[in-house]
Amino acid sequence: MSLVTSLLMIGLFFTSYLVLVNCLQFNSEFYFEDKNDRKQTTQIVHATQAPRHRNCGIHCNRRSDCQGFNYNPDTQECQLLMWPDNQTIVAEGYSVWFKRITCADNPCENGGTCQDRQRHIEQYKCDCSQGWCGRRCEELHYNITLNYCTLGGDITSKRVASPEDCLRWCLQTSGCKSIDIFTNNDCYLNVNDHTETSLSYWSGFSHYYPLKECNNEP
Repeated sequence: MSLVTSLLMIGLFFTSYLVLVNCLQFNSEFYFEDKNDRKQTTQIVHATQAPRHRNCGIHCNRRSDCQGFNYNPDTQECQLLMWPDNQTIVAEGYSVWFKRITCADNPCENGGTCQDRQRHIEQYKCDCSQGWCGRRCEELHYNITLNYCTLGGDITSKRVASPEDCLRWCLQTSGCKSIDIFTNNDCYLNVNDHTETSLSYWSGFSHYYPLKECNNEP
């Protein structure tokens, strides 16, 4: 056997081994199939072609921002997803695949604490801090009273782009318990909320306060 032939055989062996390892990891440990004949339409970060769903999973493995993918074996379309969620639509021929995420991946945002869970499709659960909810504590969680506000007790104020920006500012500000916001998006941070002071009727204002309890089960 010549040296060139030997080197080619060694190269083919290691190539086959790496592909096999990737496929085994994809099948047995790192992914699970969530839905058939459905696809996710948001959080698509990249689209490519792949001959099999395994190959689509390998593309996902190579990107740090990929947490799952849509795959259609008929068209061989492979859509990589940033954060797969339950907002899927009916799409014949597609399937949605998820990476198995644990607390080691730091999935919880905005001060949420993570709990690992055994024998569960999603191997983590986020306990969200006040004002946040969602699978990763990525969604604002609040209540609104229209045409009412608090009088006095303002910490500070400024004009913002939206009520949600005002609420985010409150959640980042020490001592803020609620906000009052006017129709022109003038934002007032309050040291009190509706449980500590009476709200006063004032047309054009709205009183927002962050909620504590959050059901973020998938």
